[in-house]
Amino acid sequence: MKKIIAFLCFVALLISCIKTAPLPDLAPSPLISVNSLLMNSADTNWVFLSIIYPYKDSSSIKKAKPVYGSVDLEVDGKSIEVFQEGEPGFQEQFGFTTPLLPGQTVSATFSSPHTSDAHCEVVIPEPVQDSDIISFNATEAIPSNNGGSSEFNAYAQKINIDLVFRSSIAETYDIILECETESGRVLEGRIAPRTINGRQNYYLYAAFSSYYGIEAYGAAYGLSFQDDDFKEGDTIHLTGSVSIHLYQGDRVKSVWPVIGTGSKELYKHIRSIYARRSNDFKDWGVTSPVTTYTNIYNGYGYFMARSRSEFKSRRVML
Repeated sequence: MKKIIAFLCFVALLISCIKTAPLPDLAPSPLISVNSLLMNSADTNWVFLSIIYPYKDSSSIKKAKPVYGSVDLEVDGKSIEVFQEGEPGFQEQFGFTTPLLPGQTVSATFSSPHTSDAHCEVVIPEPVQDSDIISFNATEAIPSNNGGSSEFNAYAQKINIDLVFRSSIAETYDIILECETESGRVLEGRIAPRTINGRQNYYLYAAFSSYYGIEAYGAAYGLSFQDDDFKEGDTIHLTGSVSIHLYQGDRVKSVWPVIGTGSKELYKHIRSIYARRSNDFKDWGVTSPVTTYTNIYNGYGYFMARSRSEFKSRRVML
């Protein structure tokens, strides 16, 4: 009985720490859902629209129609041109090529004849500067047999990075390691951190990748962290190891850090997803009550921003 009470208290604590929207099945009517991760370095930024119907309303699901949506965007109060990619469907894709600069505010209105309009805005975060990296070094990559696979080997190496924390530019930092191989391919390495300033549990995993020019994130390569104990000018010391998957016979030639800064909404979204995945009590016969954070007013999903800085000037030859 004590274990059950402790479990319920733990769940209540998680819920109280994360600002979330109601689960879609509890919504009184269909909601417009938005997925968009804006990048300061992207040639084209993309916005995806779909509609979430309440699970309890099975008749609505059966009658689901194309979104027939529209996206209106403003950058610092000025309208920008948005185009639609493809035909109307159950998920619709919109893009824009207007460059985004750090400090700009992007406001958005999302419309569909099946839902009420949804709104949100986000500020493009300032990027990390080369001068904020105190040091970066990596040891030579060591191949492993990867369980005898004939297609690729997994290489592992140790990294150390000292980074100045700038709370004035962003609340969220993420770190990815990129490497160039002898065959000329550029790959991302998965970071397994051991410590950040000698402490544990001040980081979350979140992969940031580009698929066909579309920025997205999931749970794989990257390391995302935020710590209320860090102050402006503090040095973050990160020690960890990196695994890199290579085709048989290829070799890592050099490696460098890629550091991103995210909007405050991005970290909250990642944190809520992380909490929900970590709060998986299948053995208890229950599902997690922790819902996903959303910054879409009158809608669902995320409309967030990230600035990416690639520091090839810090390249380490191996």
